[in-house]
Amino acid sequence: MSTHARLSPSASARWIACPGSVALSERAPSISSSTTYADRGTALHAMAADYLRGVEVDVPAEIKTYCDYAMARIQQRRATVWIEQPMSLDAQIFGTPDLVIVSGDTLEVVDLKTGFQEVKAAGNTQLICYAEAALRTYPAITKRIKTIRLTIVQQSSIATARLSRSALRSYVAAILSAADRASRHDAPRVVGSHCQYCPGAVICDERKAETLRHVRVAFTDPETVDEALLCAAVEDGKRVIEHIESLIAYAVQHPPRGYAVVDGRGRRVWKTGADIPMLPKPMTLAEATDRGLDISSLTEYRAGAPKLVKTDDAIEHHFTDDI
Repeated sequence: MSTHARLSPSASARWIACPGSVALSERAPSISSSTTYADRGTALHAMAADYLRGVEVDVPAEIKTYCDYAMARIQQRRATVWIEQPMSLDAQIFGTPDLVIVSGDTLEVVDLKTGFQEVKAAGNTQLICYAEAALRTYPAITKRIKTIRLTIVQQSSIATARLSRSALRSYVAAILSAADRASRHDAPRVVGSHCQYCPGAVICDERKAETLRHVRVAFTDPETVDEALLCAAVEDGKRVIEHIESLIAYAVQHPPRGYAVVDGRGRRVWKTGADIPMLPKPMTLAEATDRGLDISSLTEYRAGAPKLVKTDDAIEHHFTDDI
């Protein structure tokens, strides 16, 4: 089995909505997905997994709700638990769920989300893939399962959706049908909000054409249009910005002649795992400083995201940072 799934559960919402994105992404230029937020999310997931395995960890505020909820579920009587255990739905669809728990006739998939965009549990195809993968990977343990729980823990919010075994089968049949379409090299490409995180967006002809259409609307004179068209211009403007940002991300990875990549402006942040002072909510650095707290050992400097500048400006940027 390959290390990376061709149809990953985490990207299922995209390849279900746009089957052609799979083949397109495979021939797209490589763009690093590493960002300060992504790297912190990875670190928080690792800390959460360690905590659930019994490793002594200072749990950061961002994952406390997840750790408390997950530990309570794990401690159920006669629970069988898999923490970050790779599971396979089929040869193309496999991945590593954060937590899967079997207790009685219920199987629960618990997923930690560290981003700011709300993720819904109901109809979540990523968690549905993991649930079915668990049933197929461990049939002897899961044969008596009647109820499926899909749980998303995000910051201090917990959302759970429940499915019957038969409802899960219906979802999985639809997902496998979509997977079959996505496996074809001539699969159609469909533009939508899912394009934002698509590796192939930068070379997608359909998205380029859609972006050009959005440009015409986005540059409408606001004083000469009705409210409905103005709202459309705002939304279309967002799509234009998303496309331009994907082009810039590509250029940062592959700088054109006359440009250089420099670190963006950095800032001090709380260290991962730091015991952040509470208000009762976690304090910002400014709030802690205003109260005269010594937080030097709790913070660290993080460089800003790399950015693209003209070569002459890059030289000036370098000397400015050294002053």
